[in-house]
Parts: sequence; structure tokens; C-alpha cells
Amino acid sequence: MKRYLYDNQGIALVTALMMTLISMAIIMTLLYVMTASTQRSGAAKRYHSVLEAANGGAVLVVKDLMPYLMNQFQSYTSSQVINNAKTDFAGVSLETTTADCLKSKMYQNTANWPTSCNATFNPKTLPDVTMTLQATSNTPFTVYAKIVDTIVGNSDTSGSRLEDGSGAAYNSATTTPMPFPYMYRLEVQGERQRNSIEKSNISVLYAY
Repeated sequence: MKRYLYDNQGIALVTALMMTLISMAIIMTLLYVMTASTQRSGAAKRYHSVLEAANGGAVLVVKDLMPYLMNQFQSYTSSQVINNAKTDFAGVSLETTTADCLKSKMYQNTANWPTSCNATFNPKTLPDVTMTLQATSNTPFTVYAKIVDTIVGNSDTSGSRLEDGSGAAYNSATTTPMPFPYMYRLEVQGERQRNSIEKSNISVLYAY
């Protein structure tokens, strides 16, 4: 009789241990799910921040810097243009490639670029433009931008038609051919300084 009682106690002990293990497994699973969710949320937030930096850099290049350079190249030497750009865009610590290479990329078809002008799709390899964008917290972002393809158009790059407010109402005494714009493909990469794992790449097709 005592033997059966001991056997029953052993079964109860094993059952208790099994329930404990199952409970621990459930707790560990819940902890893992919560930790993984937190990590994914943090990664998504960091990616969103660096993506915004890349987008901001791209907008700055195509909306401000490229029209600025187009206008400057009409009036100044290449070296003066670069110096003026660095001064006027000092707020983002602007750095550029060589003046001749940048001018060639803006005014010549890709096939006519000098061999020294880099056309690889990696914007961080010999970029045309490098800038620093400050973050609201933590370390700032570095944005690299590069023109990787140019199709020359016949549009007015000087902007003179817009200076007097002519715009679409502009009339000329001479017959002009149907305009088609300069087309640029740019590769842009934004990344967190001191942590290059946090990065985002975008491609931009810009018509001027």
C-alpha cells in the first residue's frame, strides 16, 4: 500500500514540474514577443528618421542647389561657383566634387563626361555633393548625392525667362523648337553619423 502512495506522490511531482516548465515557456515566449516588438518599433523609427534625411537632402539638391548652380555657371568661373556654393550653403556644411566634373555632369550627356567623373550607382563612392543635416536629437545625418546619368535638353538653363515673370506667357519674336528638359538621374544616400548601419538609399529622376 505504501508503494502505491509513493508512486502517486511521484506522479504529482512530475506533473507539478511539467506545469512549471510550461508556465516558464509561456512567460519566455511573451517576453520574446514583447522584446522583438520593441526592437522592430525602434528599427522602424530609426529607418524613418534616416529616410526623412535622405528625402530632405534630395529635395535640397534638386529644388535649391541645382538651380543655384545652373544660374551661377552662367556668370562665374567653375572654381568661383564652388566657392560661392560652399559659402551660401554653409548651413549644411556643403562639400562638392571638382568644379569641372560637376559642370560636365550638369551640361553634358553621360557619354561625354570626363573619365575622372564617377558614374557608379553608389552615391557614397566619390559623391558629387555631401552635406550634413542636423537631427532634433542624437547625432546628425550625412547625405551623399551623385548625378549618375544626364540627358541634355534644350530648355533654358539660365532662368532668364522667369526673371521678369514671363513664365508660360513668354513670347519670342523668333520661332523656337519644342522644348524638352534636361533629365538627371540622381542617387542619394542618407546615413547616421558614427553609425553607418542606419542608412537609406533613394533614386531621383529630375527634369530641369
